[in-house]
Amino acid sequence: MPQFLHSSTAVLAVIALAAASPSSYVPRAAPTGATYASGFDIMTSWGNLSPYKAAPGFNVSKGFPKGCELSQVHVLHRHAQRYPTPYPLDGGGIESFSEKLVNYSKAHPNVTVGRGPLSFLDDWKDMMGEDLLLVTGAATEATAGADFWTKYGRVLYRAPAGVPTWDESLNVYPNGTARPKPVFRTTSQDRILESARWWLSGFFGNTGANSSYDQYDLVVIPEVYPFNNTLASYDSCPGDEAGSDADWKKQLKHATPEYIDVFFDNVGGEVLDACLMRAARNARFVICGAISQYNAAKPRGPSSYMNVISQRVTMKGFIVFDYIKQYPAALKDLASWLAQGKIRRKEYIIKGGIEAAPQGLVSLYEGANTGKMMVEVVPECESIGKETNAKL
Repeated sequence: MPQFLHSSTAVLAVIALAAASPSSYVPRAAPTGATYASGFDIMTSWGNLSPYKAAPGFNVSKGFPKGCELSQVHVLHRHAQRYPTPYPLDGGGIESFSEKLVNYSKAHPNVTVGRGPLSFLDDWKDMMGEDLLLVTGAATEATAGADFWTKYGRVLYRAPAGVPTWDESLNVYPNGTARPKPVFRTTSQDRILESARWWLSGFFGNTGANSSYDQYDLVVIPEVYPFNNTLASYDSCPGDEAGSDADWKKQLKHATPEYIDVFFDNVGGEVLDACLMRAARNARFVICGAISQYNAAKPRGPSSYMNVISQRVTMKGFIVFDYIKQYPAALKDLASWLAQGKIRRKEYIIKGGIEAAPQGLVSLYEGANTGKMMVEVVPECESIGKETNAKL
């Protein structure tokens, strides 16, 4: 939205919201009834699988008061059409269906899978990629950038008549002195970065996504801990994800936007089930315990085991004492990774001295802690010597 402030920085923030993607690569040879006589278009009601369609607007004026001058513009833009993610409710269902179809055809080579309008299933293959920006998505971004230039860029940079597109000579203050290059921001995720480049190609009026690089500064913020990424803050600002136990599955989803590649499980039960639903393709699950089930009258088994098949998950039991000889090497690697910020540790410290230890044990079996539980016997400020660790 336009803001009438005394500043010269145009900011683009591209965020990773779920975008649309086609659900099949097979072209439609005949009408499918997607659009009805009433005007209802079912393709707009497929949730995250619906093709991109511009919003009709919010009845907000796109102009500004007479006599005012536009000095700053902010736009927050999503990425456009992409291939689906492997999440079960997105591309995972298509992948699972494709695999079942292939397995059935191999097991029954002489059986016809589809008949009539479904005959294409006899040789159908899933040809879609994962997560990548589609060509149509690139076109959507470029069009959006060009449209933004037309509505706001020309006014912001005082483009005179006869200058329809961006020109470097426009980047000056009202007194004629040179302005700094426009600044734009994006995250480091491939499709987000590519979306930003294509949006900028439209804004700057060039025919390729790379021929206007020298006209602007693009700040690429890594989507990894511990960078303060305000466009993807699930690592740097986890406080907004904190809530009650009732919404822990929602928190898990937000904490694993790229899904889970390696999972070390010693809880079992609902936690294992939820993490299996967030498993990435070829994920590895290390099973070393199931503390949530130890005292259950009837321990529950995993209910999300079908995702083990569709995501090609490897699950293996693990007993730490089988690897005693590797302890020194493991400690060295872990210490290095911790120092580099590649891994994080969480500690749940119970204060109150040794008297708090019994309640600490009860809390441990109630699952009150997140991370390693310890009882602080003596406050660190009262420890003997700087190198003494006062925690038990």
